[in-house]
Amino acid sequence: QECLAAMRKEIGRMNVILNDLLLLAEIESAHGPLMEEVSLKAILDQGLAQGRRLTSIHRIIEGPVEDLVVQGNAHRLEQALANLVTNAVKYTPAGGRITLSLFRDGEWARLEVADTGVGIAPEHLPYIFDRFYRVDRARSREVGGTGLGLAIVKAIAEQHGGRVTVISVPGKG
Repeated sequence: QECLAAMRKEIGRMNVILNDLLLLAEIESAHGPLMEEVSLKAILDQGLAQGRRLTSIHRIIEGPVEDLVVQGNAHRLEQALANLVTNAVKYTPAGGRITLSLFRDGEWARLEVADTGVGIAPEHLPYIFDRFYRVDRARSREVGGTGLGLAIVKAIAEQHGGRVTVISVPGKG
């Protein structure tokens, strides 16, 4: 029974990795998704709701929010935000805060996910959006990371003519 349970768990993990790789291949293919007007505030509202469903041990709060509309693919933008929110939940200790904000930054619409998590050391920052890169492999395996979530976020942002950046201080999120 133990062996079967371990195999089921590993098959599930491999299925997640395979699906993430297929998604990355689809995003990077020449055929982009249908672009239409998308309310980023609606995307942010879904991200807040998702975060609150994921955890009861963190405070998921709304920061400054402007009602902004962009040309994009709602499903992909939802997925990018979901990956960021999931990451914040995984790496923020119990009782921590995760804040989602949306505002205009010059010509850009800026969607931010900020947390009071464990943070990332400066030497890791240039690599966190690379496929399969994990800051702490032991800890990532423990919380279920595949090392593809942030690569997907980056690919979706670039597909939409945007970019993804990170500012982090160890111990401060």
